[in-house]
Amino acid sequence: MTHGLVALLIVLIVIVGSILTHRCEEFMIGGSLVGAAFLFKGSFLTQWCTMLQETISGNVWIIVVCGLFGSLIALLQTAKGNYGFSKLVSKLCNSERKTLLTTFILGILIFVDDYLNVLSIGTCMKGVYDKRKIPRETLAFMLDSTGAPVCVLIPFSSWAAYFGAIFLQQDCVKSLAGGSLMKTYLMAVPYCVYPIVALIIVFLFCMGWFPKLGGMKKAYDRVAAT
Repeated sequence: MTHGLVALLIVLIVIVGSILTHRCEEFMIGGSLVGAAFLFKGSFLTQWCTMLQETISGNVWIIVVCGLFGSLIALLQTAKGNYGFSKLVSKLCNSERKTLLTTFILGILIFVDDYLNVLSIGTCMKGVYDKRKIPRETLAFMLDSTGAPVCVLIPFSSWAAYFGAIFLQQDCVKSLAGGSLMKTYLMAVPYCVYPIVALIIVFLFCMGWFPKLGGMKKAYDRVAAT
């Protein structure tokens, strides 16, 4: 059996297993171990640990950012800050439209980073969605379609700093923007079609002017029936 076929089988098992059990971490770790066993035979554990160290060292900033944001959200939950915020917002969100619009506005206001956007708003708003009998799938859609798009379009975010620096590495871009990171990023914003379209669709959805399709329609039907 070729390595290519083995890799395909491992990926399929990881995906199917993660979907069925909702435990993606265990399947991803297990899949990587099985792959290392096929590649390195008896020394697979040593080689797997080496590859893990190399992967982590190249993505330290992601681990640090996610860890710090996760710690912040854990503190927020422990201090019952999310409960207080939900209690305050629930008075305003007395209808589905107001609840969706509030989520949309919060998604725009918390534009510094998409991770922080999703974690903080999701933690604070899920209780309100449950109270108003709005599917959790709707909250997931709102967070996914406002978090990253807003960070991309506003030039004072982590995305702007990251991609602006990448743009400036190109000589042709330097000559166009005069070496300014901010000008470079602002020139690229009008070409960010997906974030613009995503935010328009989210607003239309909040107002009830965009139809509920596919899985979203099923989620609303489930809530209405149960």
